Order: sequence, then C-alpha cells, then structure tokens
Amino acid sequence: MAHSTDETGATLPCVTVRCDSAGWVHLEENPAIASKTDRIQIRLADKAGEILFGGKKIRWKIASQKTFRPPRPRPGTESFDADKVGSSIVLRHWQPGDRFQPIGMAKAVKLQDFFVNQKIPRARRHDLILATTAQNEVFWIEGMRISEQFKLTPQTKRQLIWQWTEGKNRRLRVSAHHVRLAQL
Repeated sequence: MAHSTDETGATLPCVTVRCDSAGWVHLEENPAIASKTDRIQIRLADKAGEILFGGKKIRWKIASQKTFRPPRPRPGTESFDADKVGSSIVLRHWQPGDRFQPIGMAKAVKLQDFFVNQKIPRARRHDLILATTAQNEVFWIEGMRISEQFKLTPQTKRQLIWQWTEGKNRRLRVSAHHVRLAQL
C-alpha cells in the first residue's frame, strides 16, 4: 500500500482508499492503473461466468432457446444469439473507427456518429464498455442498444444472457479514529 499525499488516503494496486471527514471510507477504482487493462478476452466455453472490467461486474449465462420469446426489457440485462457471438469475446472501450449496427437500423454507423446522435458527452464515450466478437464486430455497448446482427430471432438455438452492474465506489461507514491506513 503506497501512501498518497492526502493523510486520510492510500492507494492499492487498482483501488484508492479514502476516508472523508464524516468517517466514510471510499473505495474507488484507480483510473491510472485501471486504464492499463483496456481490453480483456473472455472465452465463453463455460455455461456461465463473471468478470470485473472498467468498474463494472459483468455476468453471462448461455441458455438454450427452445421456443422464441422476445426478451423482456430489464435494466442492466441484454440477450444475444450465442452462436452468432461465438465462443470468444473481447471487452474494451471505444476506439476511433469502430462501427456498429444498432438494432432497428439497416446499416452500420461509426460509433462516433452514434454517440453524437445519442448525445453521449464526449468525456463519457471512452468510459463506456464495448463487447466485440473475436472478429472485432461490436455487439454490445454498455447501456445502449444492441447490434442488429446479434439479436435473438426465431432461428436462435442458444442465447447469451448478459448482465452488468456497478462494481466501484463502494462505501463503508466507520469511525474515523478506528481507521489508520498504513504508511510505507
């Protein structure tokens, strides 16, 4: 644990620990280190899994689809055709030149144009997580529409159920005099 310039804080490898004057301990992702992990490959060989990436906890499950039922909209959950996605995906952030075909659109658009049309603030664009196939096709953008090419259809045999939740900025209430962070 390295001591920060603030006497009530310390930095762990990927987390900054800070105690405020009210006694709240804040655990926050360290962006300087977290940004070094800007892409991670996931093998979908298992039927289910979970990973932390970019401050989000992402869970997935592969289920068979015997009869077609459009998925019910649920916050933080999307469903895809698992066979079209493939057995390996990459989680990463937006890069210039990325293209995406939002569900309901006839052709792919540049993500830059999609973000502008959706009024996504410039500072937030690089924070959003993307999921791509092994062939680098974007099929999911965190909190946005899914790709037309990977949606569930009556021909879908297996579905990839994808869930994401916040995984950072956890708070713990403790008395300030009980917290003494080690100094190195």
